[in-house]
Amino acid sequence: MPVLTKINTNAIADDAVTGDKFSSNTYLQNTVNQDISGTYSDKRLYTSDAYTVAGNVNVTGHLGLGTITDGDITLTNDSSVRTIEGSGTIESGEIINEPNTNLTGMTGELGSVVTGSPNLNLGNATFPVGHVIQTVHSGALSGGGSHNQTAWQDIRQCSSTIVPLKTNSKILITLSCNLLLTSGIDSGGPRQRGYVGIFRTNDLTILVSQQILVDDVSDIYLNFTMNYLDSPTITDPPSAITYGLATKGYQLSNTNCNIYSDDGGPTHITMMEIAQ
Repeated sequence: MPVLTKINTNAIADDAVTGDKFSSNTYLQNTVNQDISGTYSDKRLYTSDAYTVAGNVNVTGHLGLGTITDGDITLTNDSSVRTIEGSGTIESGEIINEPNTNLTGMTGELGSVVTGSPNLNLGNATFPVGHVIQTVHSGALSGGGSHNQTAWQDIRQCSSTIVPLKTNSKILITLSCNLLLTSGIDSGGPRQRGYVGIFRTNDLTILVSQQILVDDVSDIYLNFTMNYLDSPTITDPPSAITYGLATKGYQLSNTNCNIYSDDGGPTHITMMEIAQ
């Protein structure tokens, strides 16, 4: 069967060439310039580096002026004054767009799979009230020894730090600790009495405390869990806030009890930043 190597376009019907008649190595090449003029009533796409309005244009369909080059499309007229009119649509742009790696100025919701390296910058993000922005856990803390002082003692070995992401957040602190109270003697006999609390070291503030009072025992082991919702003053930009365990003794008539802050197990501190 004879094979046609060249055929004039005026011998091809408008609807004779379809996608399934292209071979696997067929391609469409970007032209340097494409003239547009006349009426466009169908859906048509051109690919060119530039476009020239060579006559009056009337678009009643959808005319696409595309390019596969990396650059803007230019649309200019020839030396004459031309008009572009019609009820249709003209669109232009790159057919193969470069990936957008910059989200500046964009709005919307990030999915749970979105990650950043090393971290996403959430400084300007907005969170619903009550949303947990971040959670910081101290791990197992130990140390601090013992004391029998009647003033609050900040147990620095049993503290942990959080750096807020927002300046109006609240911080929910949960502190769990193990204490040993021993050797306290009052006028009526053995008495173990003292206090345990959550301490904010930035401004030396006891946020919440609990009194311990046990009579007629020489020593006692206790496990405490305390919670407090703090409304700290957060700088802009935010700086670190440190929370920790604090204890103090009570003035007894004979001997104040000794309070051991790490006896029987470690201290754990969990801090959650809550959006407001």
